[in-house]
Amino acid sequence: MIPGVTLDEGTVSLKVFEGADAGIYAVQLRPKWQAWPTERWMTIGAFPTAFEPRQPGTTIRDALNRRFGPEGKFDPAREYDGIGGKVRWTCTDPAAERSGFDASGVDFSRRCSAGGQGVCFARTVIHSEVDQTVEAALHVDWWANVALNGEMLKGSRDPQAVAQDGAEFSTFYPVCVPLKLKAGENVLLVKNHCGRGASGFGFHVNLPGDQAISNGV
Repeated sequence: MIPGVTLDEGTVSLKVFEGADAGIYAVQLRPKWQAWPTERWMTIGAFPTAFEPRQPGTTIRDALNRRFGPEGKFDPAREYDGIGGKVRWTCTDPAAERSGFDASGVDFSRRCSAGGQGVCFARTVIHSEVDQTVEAALHVDWWANVALNGEMLKGSRDPQAVAQDGAEFSTFYPVCVPLKLKAGENVLLVKNHCGRGASGFGFHVNLPGDQAISNGV
């Protein structure tokens, strides 16, 4: 098996020369995963939660099911009551120092009040030329729900676990989920609940473009 290779933009030729001791039985094109770093997200928070270590999962569920101000109509200028005072939507400087989360998502402990120890939100907009379904990979610390254009995304967690703590996503390992994009702007909203320490998420997406295989004729 030939290892995966990264293709340059444009047309790429694959040739097998006569006499070669090899054959081609299958070719698979896979778009390159694109990290969505922290500067692509607006953030706001933290908002209160009753969660503490060794507390029941229902405290997490109550916080995730509670509708906070940023879940209404988007208003980047409006202030809301958060932990420690007023909070509002903010952007970050791409040149600012980053953590591991920031390189491919958001570190709420660095961007939100109270060190992100509560419920925090991140918002980004994905532009699509056409209606299409792409694949995203999400890992979170530690509980989260995600909405695309107002519709909740479903993760791969056991339904009983979701019923207990109210989170569709709860794993540090990437979980793949389809994103049904419409032509134009698509709003992705992450509602994240902190764990015992850190608070954040990582996000990668496959934006396939116009890829195809032909015989070159």
